Amino acid sequence: MQTPVERINARKAALEHQWEQLAEKQRRKLVLYAFGGYCVLTLIVVIQVIMAFGSTPDVLKVDHIENPIEVQKDPKMNSEPKTAAQHGK
Repeated sequence: MQTPVERINARKAALEHQWEQLAEKQRRKLVLYAFGGYCVLTLIVVIQVIMAFGSTPDVLKVDHIENPIEVQKDPKMNSEPKTAAQHGK
């Protein structure tokens, strides 16, 4: 029984042999068909992305983000704790 690596190498060698048996014109035609298919798929994806982002509203809604950690007043301090914005940072 062959290991998976041996099977892959055997299949790769067979495909390489088939590729070498093709005429130069057939190879070029096959490469052009593959490239054309790639271009068509790329164009389809780009169009889908443009249509998806084109249908979103122009204005993004920005809400206030609540602090999930409740800041407690330190009993040793006489004033409220200052935030980074209050320190000017």
